[in-house]
Amino acid sequence: MKNNRLSLFISDLYLVIHYFSDSISYIRKHKLYSGMFEAKWFANLVIGLGVLMYLQFYWIAKRVFVSSEENQEVVIASISKLGNFFTETYDFLFVGAFKYIVLILLEIFVFHFIRKTIEELSGLQEEASFSAFKNALKRMVKITIRNFFLETIFSWIAIAVLAILGLSFIKIVVVFIIQAYFLGFTLIDNYHEIRNLDIKKSEALTRNYPGVAIGVGAGFTLLLAIPILGPILAPVLAGVTAARTMFDLQMDEII
Repeated sequence: MKNNRLSLFISDLYLVIHYFSDSISYIRKHKLYSGMFEAKWFANLVIGLGVLMYLQFYWIAKRVFVSSEENQEVVIASISKLGNFFTETYDFLFVGAFKYIVLILLEIFVFHFIRKTIEELSGLQEEASFSAFKNALKRMVKITIRNFFLETIFSWIAIAVLAILGLSFIKIVVVFIIQAYFLGFTLIDNYHEIRNLDIKKSEALTRNYPGVAIGVGAGFTLLLAIPILGPILAPVLAGVTAARTMFDLQMDEII
């Protein structure tokens, strides 16, 4: 049984990696971006998000470059500030709840691309009205708060247990896997929401596919590290990958 679960985990993880590597080509081939700006509400929200992201980037840069460093050569000071800039950016991306904030703010892209992926795979038209988006956003907020809380609790428990066992040197890997799982579940739940599953059923089904959740979450996290484009690429590519993978694996489970 254990060997069977491990083989399924590896198989599911491999499928996620395959779909991630093919996601950009898939989006271009099937033109999943089509129709994005046909709705006025969609265009206005995207413009608003662009302004917010610019202001956030400006805030990070201002924190690093405003303070002057006296008694240093100009070149050394510039290099130091540039290093601080990337440190600030990295910390902002991975410390705290930023990754979940990205998912909430960019739910508009997750909403669009997962729906378009399901339409391409199933041949059925999915509702893409503002009302549908509003419902999806409310659920995203609920799921992100829940998953961030659970991620934090399980991470603390894991760190404490590893410290007791003298295995603290692997805590970074363990915590990364925990974070990846809950991030992956957050994206998979978007797929389940479209398939009319409640959160309880969504969670139960996701537990059957830990390899998918971890793979999707890990891919999202790595993409998020890409400067400037990361916050856009991560939810789009991870969302498409989650939808394709779960559609393949759950065809007989969801009615």
